Amino acid sequence: LVVVVNQTARTEDEAVKLAVLVQLLDTVEQTRNHIVTARSLYDQAVAIGPMIMMKFATLTCKKLDLPVIVSLNTLMVDGTGMCGACRVTVAGKTRFACVEGPEFNGYDVDFDEAMRRQGMYKAEENDAMEDHKCRIGRGR
Repeated sequence: LVVVVNQTARTEDEAVKLAVLVQLLDTVEQTRNHIVTARSLYDQAVAIGPMIMMKFATLTCKKLDLPVIVSLNTLMVDGTGMCGACRVTVAGKTRFACVEGPEFNGYDVDFDEAMRRQGMYKAEENDAMEDHKCRIGRGR
């Protein structure tokens, strides 16, 4: 059985709330006078979404000793590894998500470093958005 967590969070507070979805795995389920733990119910968790949500999903799964795969497709730009935007530390080694992933063992991903890297150009992105005029669907 695979549990898929695919939600959107824009802040750490929202991510904590979304991690509650994963914490449902930690609840005890009673079936015919049996108490079944999350680990015996689920074989694997898969987290796909914003980096901060995957971080908290991974932390929750680790508490439960539940393997988790995360998808770092949000880091991919060119799909060849040439631009380096998808560079991420996994198990202490530099990996390129677009050519070596994008799925990795969540326990091995350095989420804090990945989130810092995602925010490196935030000021430049905001500046570009000020001057941007969307022309999609407006002909030439």
